[in-house]
Amino acid sequence: MDNQISIYNQIFDHLEIELKNVGHTLCDHSWYSHQSYFEYDSIGLVLDGQIWIQYDTTEFVAQAGELYYIPGGHIQSFHTHQCSTATKYWCHFSALLSGSRLYDFIHMPNHVACSNMDLSVNLFQTMLTAFRDKAIGNRLLYQSKLLELIHCYTHHHVDTISLKNNQLTNDMHHIIAYIEKNISNPLSIKELADIAGFSTNYFIELFKRYFHITPHQYIINQKMSMAKTLLTCTDLTIKEVSTQLGFSSQNYFSEIFKTHTSYSPSLYRKLQLS
Repeated sequence: MDNQISIYNQIFDHLEIELKNVGHTLCDHSWYSHQSYFEYDSIGLVLDGQIWIQYDTTEFVAQAGELYYIPGGHIQSFHTHQCSTATKYWCHFSALLSGSRLYDFIHMPNHVACSNMDLSVNLFQTMLTAFRDKAIGNRLLYQSKLLELIHCYTHHHVDTISLKNNQLTNDMHHIIAYIEKNISNPLSIKELADIAGFSTNYFIELFKRYFHITPHQYIINQKMSMAKTLLTCTDLTIKEVSTQLGFSSQNYFSEIFKTHTSYSPSLYRKLQLS
């Protein structure tokens, strides 16, 4: 599960997210769509009533007190369900990673119980106000609220989120698992490329396209993260930490650590424990 979380975090860290529109709508008999193409992802909050939604062959009913998610780039249909009216907040946004959609990498639940209605309503209201008012700095505000909304949707329902079963995701999932399992050993890029079944250059290109970081940088980041933990939470000597993380020498470890943190390992430990 830890390596899956690493992949999730890498994906979300590098998503390019942009709010496109936001609103509050009273949905009556005139509010519907039949087999229409929608470019952007949507998250909505149903305040009252029920809404029937379909995209491609997936259909569901979002109830009052639920958040719903519809991936962009699909043919959609929707209307009120078993009621004359429904009220909702909604937002449309793009969520791209290297030109691909979030939906291409991660399966999100279509609708979830809203864990905090007051917070969610406030997020939508703030987004709506800031989006309509083009004052300086308002883009930062509504973008931050959109990110918080996406966090609410994913964080409280993490057990229902899954990686898409495509070959690239499977390859990267396997590589991340291998790196984490062997983080204490010296790891070569050729070794990882061979495991993935690619040439070294193509593997580096693919990894960077997926994670926005080279395999070497990813490995170093993981080793440095573990080094910080070992330096602050154990009594291991600097040499023992270096050896445990698979560095060829203490000097090389210290050089990499200082480049990464601006502190020598001994000074970092002293500062953290003071």
